[in-house]
Amino acid sequence: MTVTGRRTPPTAAQPEVRVVAGARQRLTGKLDHAVDDAPADPSIADVVAAARAFPDAGSWMIAGGEPTLRDDFPQLVRALADAGAPGLGMITDGLALGAPNVPAMLKQLGLKRVRVRLASARGDAHDWLFGQTGAFKRAVKGLRACVEAGLEVEVECTVTRPTGPYLDEALDFFTKLGAKTVVLRRVTARGPTADADIPVAARFGLVGKDLEKAAQLGMRSGLNVWIEGFPQCVSPGAKMAYLPTDAVVWAVPSTGPWPFLRPRFEPPPSERGCGACPGGPACCGAPTDYTRRFGRMEIDSEGVKLVNPGKLPPTPLEGGDVFPPPRGGRFPQSRAMFARMSAQLPSLAGDPLALVAKSDPPDTLRFVFLAPSKIADPVLGDRPGPDVPEPTREIRQRLVKAAQVGASTLRIASAGSLWHPEAAEMLREATRLEFKRIEVAGDLSAFERLGDMEIRRLRGITRLDGALLSADAAEHDALVGRAGAFDATLKAIDRAGTLVPSLELGVYAVLTSADQLLPFAEAWDRGDLPGAPFFRLSSKGGNLTALLRAAESLPQGPARDAIAAVLPATIFDRPDHVVPAPIAEVAWGEIPESWSQPSGLDRFGCYTAGLDSSQRADSRVLPGYAVGWTTTG
Repeated sequence: MTVTGRRTPPTAAQPEVRVVAGARQRLTGKLDHAVDDAPADPSIADVVAAARAFPDAGSWMIAGGEPTLRDDFPQLVRALADAGAPGLGMITDGLALGAPNVPAMLKQLGLKRVRVRLASARGDAHDWLFGQTGAFKRAVKGLRACVEAGLEVEVECTVTRPTGPYLDEALDFFTKLGAKTVVLRRVTARGPTADADIPVAARFGLVGKDLEKAAQLGMRSGLNVWIEGFPQCVSPGAKMAYLPTDAVVWAVPSTGPWPFLRPRFEPPPSERGCGACPGGPACCGAPTDYTRRFGRMEIDSEGVKLVNPGKLPPTPLEGGDVFPPPRGGRFPQSRAMFARMSAQLPSLAGDPLALVAKSDPPDTLRFVFLAPSKIADPVLGDRPGPDVPEPTREIRQRLVKAAQVGASTLRIASAGSLWHPEAAEMLREATRLEFKRIEVAGDLSAFERLGDMEIRRLRGITRLDGALLSADAAEHDALVGRAGAFDATLKAIDRAGTLVPSLELGVYAVLTSADQLLPFAEAWDRGDLPGAPFFRLSSKGGNLTALLRAAESLPQGPARDAIAAVLPATIFDRPDHVVPAPIAEVAWGEIPESWSQPSGLDRFGCYTAGLDSSQRADSRVLPGYAVGWTTTG
């Protein structure tokens, strides 16, 4: 059958409303349709009420679970049609539509369109993905019956890793069946796919050309091809086929458990897209369910600037190992075009990214091992922090990527990092990488769990600093929320110094009020605290004017110099030899943004940028006013 006419895709003004009529599925298989412990279907009245909340819809599509599993499905179709449903359709597995007279009956009740889920033009692939032998033949039979009944037929094709290379074959098959629209949908990490997304999910770097070919085939044949759930940078040549993120909405019943199931039907959340991302609604950005499994490399490698590297020296074939230069903010390219361009160069001089513009690498990267903080006060710890420790496999992957950036110093600093169950092993992993300097700061009381051998293995660590929240042991323990934490921190310093003599050691004071300054200064002066004085101002602090008065009362010496480093020179006399305190960085790497924020237990604090942009690099202004401290007078 020849496809004629082109249907206008949904828009924000006239969206496709997918009306959730249930969550039960007939087929589960390896895809993402199934909902664990699906509740009983909502009432017809609740479904109709949910749909009526979108009076400007371009169409209503009965969706959610498998609608034909409802015993009252014909009555539901009639009720929605009577409610004035625009372009009423349904999304289905198609298995129930091959029964005699079913499509004709549904059309008579008011149904106009049927979107059948077909994963491939090959029956064995479809049956494997949907988990039932013979499902393909029954779905095709049902689709053909709908065509014969005069219903408008569409196909929802979930793009997967094994079927992606055969999309052109699939579209040709769907066209011959009589489909007028094909929705190419990204499989999400939900349901069965959450455990099988590596073999099932289509990798962005591999499926881009397949999507572009499918869109071009649709243009030539008059077939409507809509791409849903993929970032635009996956297939920039098919931008016209992408559905905007606001073109599809979900109408979920407002009663019973259904509001809580809304995230199960709506698209997964997304984070920032590539460097050239237009943002929403044109592009969905980087889906977090994808980046958490496969990383951001395929996203960040897009939109980069390619350069002419000039004449490169030949790559030596002998004479020892050749190490590629630092990436300098560059990302491995996932496009075949980039590989072809690189192959045309006479030499890459050991740099596989010679064509990509690079920037100077940062001097320091802050790194974290994601784990729950043991600090009772979240502002003094990590806010917010993870509830469970990060898998060591993911930490290792991020460490390797961090080493490729080219920074000279790796700084591991947060409240939870040293409390990770495998912190000692992860610190040892860091020492095996090409960093000139590795600094560790945080809650050193965690070291009381470690044996002597585990500490000896940290010989590659350059500096180790422990956080103190008060110079008084009882007050420190109360702020931490754990008895003995103060003594455990000092004991950890002593053990580390004995077992690893090469370590630079110290503690730093996290000030929450001006009253703490003098006791800390006296403790360092008496030799009760190791190393040189070092202060940071907590993001939940006291009065900055009172702190200035306390600082002015200190005699000339290390403690006064240390407090001068965290106060702007415009309000406190800073000696020329004192360097302004560094400003805390966000954590580097592919981790949720909320967890990458500066830690309350880091050695460095947060400050305002200065009076204006022209003074931000002026040492007379830096480090600015401490965030979280009040100022009067």
